[in-house]
Amino acid sequence: MEEFGSSTIEILLGKTLNINRNLERSQQEKLTKLLQKHSTAFAWEYTDMKGIDPKTCIHHIYIEENSRPIRQPQRRMNPNLREIVKEELQKLLKVNFIYPISDSRWVSPLVIVPKKNSKWRVCIDYMELNKANLKDHFPLPFID
Repeated sequence: MEEFGSSTIEILLGKTLNINRNLERSQQEKLTKLLQKHSTAFAWEYTDMKGIDPKTCIHHIYIEENSRPIRQPQRRMNPNLREIVKEELQKLLKVNFIYPISDSRWVSPLVIVPKKNSKWRVCIDYMELNKANLKDHFPLPFID
């Protein structure tokens, strides 16, 4: 099956990977064998990543001193998406990617975004929080 300029290859247990079709057939086969051999090194689901030390993935947000915390109200959500959001949040809670906080001075609303595979991605609108972030004095260089 060809899609988006790549070859789709089933790696393991129904998981698929898109490989650039500009690779020679022998390169694609070598890559596929390597990935199949080391398939347990990849996290296919959140639950595959249990046990990661939180110190390696905790992020600190530095806010400007004169910023006033903003608590945005929850946005209206399509009732059909509520169960999807609940399931996704339960997955993230179960693997300790997120944890409940009841006393935050900053509150940002959820945004549900469609993915290419017809599923939904749960995101958070951090625009107000971003406005209050300390600006980076050493930003990344331009990509070009």
